[in-house]
Amino acid sequence: MLNFPARLAADAAGFANRMAALLDLDTRRVRRYLAARCALEPDFWGVAEQLRGEL
Repeated sequence: MLNFPARLAADAAGFANRMAALLDLDTRRVRRYLAARCALEPDFWGVAEQLRGEL
């Protein structure tokens, strides 16, 4: 998902939910993973903040 920064920045939670549904994974776990992964990358700190509010 980090390979699509524009889509991620536009709607991170929606993007995570869509990917979780396609892969038959728990949406909450995917959002948490994505938030943690974005927190490690300075370019994605804004996305991590956005996701933190939705956890």
